[in-house]
Amino acid sequence: IVIKSTVGIGFTESQASKHKTERIIFSPEFLREGKALHDNLNPSRLVIGGSENKLTISFSDIMKEAAINKEFDTLFMSYREAESVKLFSNTYLAMRVAFFNELDSFSMQNDMDSINIIHGVSSDSRIGNYYNNPSFGYGGYCLPKDTKQLLADFKDTPQSLIKSIIESNEIRKQFISKKIQDIKANTIGIYRLIMKDGSDNFRASSVLSIIDSLKENGLEIVIYEPIIKSSSYQEIPVIKELNSFIRTADIIIANRVTEELSEVKHKTFTRDIFNSDL
Repeated sequence: IVIKSTVGIGFTESQASKHKTERIIFSPEFLREGKALHDNLNPSRLVIGGSENKLTISFSDIMKEAAINKEFDTLFMSYREAESVKLFSNTYLAMRVAFFNELDSFSMQNDMDSINIIHGVSSDSRIGNYYNNPSFGYGGYCLPKDTKQLLADFKDTPQSLIKSIIESNEIRKQFISKKIQDIKANTIGIYRLIMKDGSDNFRASSVLSIIDSLKENGLEIVIYEPIIKSSSYQEIPVIKELNSFIRTADIIIANRVTEELSEVKHKTFTRDIFNSDL
């Protein structure tokens, strides 16, 4: 049995002990939303939790044979260490999103250009010019749940950073909501609920929290989201046709922009300053 899904630290070990077997492997996946096939065929590394034996080596050989890019490290470690790698990896990514979002909030609040500051910061090779595009907050299926899972696993270990990442993300969404409310638009149009371009779902998307906040303040909202088949979402009208949506909305809120909005930049509110999720 190969477990790929994210689990709490200690889960795989407990199952191996319960069933008295070593024929269980924990090997986490590191797949980006919208790029799952590419990342499967071009892995950054292969992490294998379980004793380095004939079984785990055979699994490693199978994964390497299936990959297009075969130049990656295979890392053998204990179950708990492999489970930790997955949770700490996603929590670091959440931390990086939160960091650049707080930088962007500071820039907005103090009338500075986020682009200049991010370029200056990211030019340091230790930081890197990637995964630094501001957003309304991290979302999707993995980062929110994995940061919370790691925080739960820290219950007996002193920490403040993990908790702060989660709090920072909530503060960012509240900040964005307040900025939108300050615009004083009659009708607010939400362009896409998905977390980023190429995604096929909007599970735990940050814009959902923005919508909840706007609704609580009694603001009129319309949504454009092609993957929604019904005429409403949470009692909010869903407009099927893009041009009709653009005409209806006084301001368009877009966590991520596409070419579809190129002609209405003047009434689009976004923090997607680099048009990238890399």
